[in-house]
Amino acid sequence: MPLPSAVAADTIAAYRREYTELTDNWARIETKAQGTAVVAGALLSAMVALLTSDRVRVPANLYVFFPVIALLLFMCTYRSWQAVRIADTTLPSPGDLVRDFAVAAHGQSPVPTYQAFREFALEAQITSWSEACSDLHAATIKKAETVLAAQSWLLAAGGFAMVFVLCYSAAYVPTPQ
Repeated sequence: MPLPSAVAADTIAAYRREYTELTDNWARIETKAQGTAVVAGALLSAMVALLTSDRVRVPANLYVFFPVIALLLFMCTYRSWQAVRIADTTLPSPGDLVRDFAVAAHGQSPVPTYQAFREFALEAQITSWSEACSDLHAATIKKAETVLAAQSWLLAAGGFAMVFVLCYSAAYVPTPQ
């Protein structure tokens, strides 16, 4: 039994609101992924600048921190890149609904009426919005988990960098001028 038009329209409107909210969350998570990659890249650049600087003398025993921090920052960047690559879901086009109805109605007798097409279209829209929201919800969770992993790698790199800074400041010897 088909849904009444008003109920179907309300259901579609609710799915549209949910989809809009999910895409807003998607955009926020995407921004965090990109920001995390930028911070990791900036820290990696600062580390390379420190290593190649003639003004700074790093004690030999502290060089062990650099490969560890570089690996952690690389992993952070890689996980951020993975998060950015997670694809968004799309809704089927209205033309797909018409095609599906035509395929379903082919050979039926009597020929389906406009009302039958309208009911089919409403049910198909509800189904497509439902699937799109479900797919986007699952992809958003996966993207958020990947960004969280990237931020965890960044946090670990920051922890090692802080230990390096503390060890360096304890062993600091001013360079002669």
